[in-house]
Amino acid sequence: MIIWERADRLDYKTQKALRDNLVTQLGVTYRNFLQATPMTVDEVVVEPCDPLFLTPGFRHYDLDEDRAVGLDPAVVDVTDKSTKQVIGRMRIRYARMPATFFRIPEQKHNNKAGKTGANARLDVADANNGVIFLRNGRQIDVVRPPRGMASFNATTDRFWAVEVDFDASLDDYFAITTSKQQIKPSESIWDSLDQKAKLWVNIGTMRTEYKKEAEVVKVKAEERKKASLEAIENAKKFKTTKPPADTPKRQQEAKRNQDREAKRRAAASGVDPATVERELAAEQQGKPLKVETEDLPGAPFFRCVQRGGQRVLLMNASSPFYTDVYAGPDSSVRSRAGIEILLFALGEAEIDLEPESERRHFYERERASVWSPYVEDALRSLRTITIVDSNEEDSAA
Repeated sequence: MIIWERADRLDYKTQKALRDNLVTQLGVTYRNFLQATPMTVDEVVVEPCDPLFLTPGFRHYDLDEDRAVGLDPAVVDVTDKSTKQVIGRMRIRYARMPATFFRIPEQKHNNKAGKTGANARLDVADANNGVIFLRNGRQIDVVRPPRGMASFNATTDRFWAVEVDFDASLDDYFAITTSKQQIKPSESIWDSLDQKAKLWVNIGTMRTEYKKEAEVVKVKAEERKKASLEAIENAKKFKTTKPPADTPKRQQEAKRNQDREAKRRAAASGVDPATVERELAAEQQGKPLKVETEDLPGAPFFRCVQRGGQRVLLMNASSPFYTDVYAGPDSSVRSRAGIEILLFALGEAEIDLEPESERRHFYERERASVWSPYVEDALRSLRTITIVDSNEEDSAA
């Protein structure tokens, strides 16, 4: 039993936050020992968690239908340069994750970076983003590949994992600290992993597979959105109202929205705002309409904006409308396309109006103060009502 007294240097302010963090970290660190030696924190059982997500029965392994894919493991003997005697061994495991591995089921069609729609696996992956090193089965450290050997992208490189478990007899080769909590692999260790365990070849293979899968998800997402946008474009020839006049106020509004989006993307990516703005303008070429998702708790369930030369429908992923209806368990490509068409009709009616006009203000007020609360309250009530599907009635009969 470990008892901490005067724990005055903690990052976590509440007992629950500290406990949950310890349960997760200890589950990863001691994953190979927990089945034989159970551990609890504040009466919560510590579950073993494999950050490669390859071990059946471990935490998050079967969170959903997606599974990590293991590559052939390797064993590397490390020998003394002078005597040629084997000093110790390194056991290496590889795993790659499908492009949808870190998304909740209703967001599997979306491969965008970020935590909106992410599942519990993501925090584990991000905390172990790099080459994972274990000593005699206990996790010691996670090390990014040396700059001269490989570039590293934290967002896309979370879709592969490498584990190196070395014998304690190799401590000198890893410059392991006295506290056994940090390592620094020697150049010869990196060379051995490369030459004898195909480290960089396997990482390259896993990266390539991810790119292929990510592109498929991206294309499918674009096709899903294209259906509604194509239908709207086809319907425009029947529209009887004239397009709004391109007034100075409308131009200012479109530019303001464009600048705001460019700054947001620049802050998220660390790229120069001017560069992002050029990329954004190029992205909009030939695409007058777009559907995007945002995460704004307490905000209306949708909004439509003029951003430069593009009209964008923004779906609020925090709203019950999004979670229960738009991306709900019974949603389909066709149902989502129909919802997008409906909301575009409402949204375009709003932004067709002159900025700061009374009618524009009416739409803005209704959307925020009337429609959104009404929809949210009704959907929360709907969750408590038992609905019998007609197919269930037929089978019961």
